[in-house]
Amino acid sequence: MMEQSKWGRATCELTSGEYAHAEFVTITPEIAKSWIELTAYVGRLGLPEFRDLNLKKVEHYADKMRKGEWYLRNYSIGLLKNGAVADGQHRLNAIIQSGVTVTMLVVKNLDKDVRVKE
Repeated sequence: MMEQSKWGRATCELTSGEYAHAEFVTITPEIAKSWIELTAYVGRLGLPEFRDLNLKKVEHYADKMRKGEWYLRNYSIGLLKNGAVADGQHRLNAIIQSGVTVTMLVVKNLDKDVRVKE
């Protein structure tokens, strides 16, 4: 069940009885870098690795962000319970590369099993 809180955060109960939270977050290049760095650190502690970074995709996204052509959409950044990035590495790296602050939907407190290696 998903509920809207008075702070604008949607909360969804997971099968484990815990909750995931979704909210729009203004992501600066510094925030994006800290999430990527944390993910690299905890990745050494047994989490699945990211797919290979597609530099052309990152540059394409970064170019759109620099030109002001990056629009708010339904794609989210997924963060695990430990703060590591589960989904969104290309978008976060584009924010870092472009130097542009972007608002995105962020879903927090996800189980590590949401990361599926393709």
